[in-house]
Amino acid sequence: MATAYMPLGETRDHTKGSKPVIGVGSIGCWGGEFKHPWGVAVDYTTDYIYVADCKNNRVQVLDSNGQFLFEFGRGLMDNPIFITIDKDTVFVSQISCLMVYSLDGNLIKQIGSRGSGEGQLVHPRGVAVDKTNGQIYVCDYFDNRVLIFG
Repeated sequence: MATAYMPLGETRDHTKGSKPVIGVGSIGCWGGEFKHPWGVAVDYTTDYIYVADCKNNRVQVLDSNGQFLFEFGRGLMDNPIFITIDKDTVFVSQISCLMVYSLDGNLIKQIGSRGSGEGQLVHPRGVAVDKTNGQIYVCDYFDNRVLIFG
C-alpha cells in the first residue's frame, strides 16, 4: 500500500525529518545518477523509493538506503515529472500524458494524449489516486484545469 494511514487521534512527529539522513546521487545518466530529478514516491510495502528522473526520461528505483536497484521507462518517457504509487501501480505524469506502470516497471497503459480536449493533456503535473473509488486526478498546468479519469 502506498499510503500509511493513522488511526484518528494519533499524530506523527514531523520534526524528525527536518535534517537529511542521507543524500544520494550525482549528475549523470547511469544508475543512481540523475539529471533533474523531479518527483519522488515511496512504496511502503517494500520501502523502495521511486524517482522521476526528468531529463534522463526514466524512473529510477532505489532501496531505503538510496542504493540503485533498477530503472524503467527509458525510451517510453518524455520528461517525467510527478509520480505517485497506489497499491501495485506507479503513475507518472509527463509531457502530454500519464503513464501507468507496474511496480516492477512494466508499462500497463497510457492515459491521455496531447491537446486541450476531453481526456487530453498539455502539461500534466501533479497526480493523485482516490483510494475509495480508483479515480485518478491530474493537474494540467498549461490548460489550468484538473482532469478526473475513472
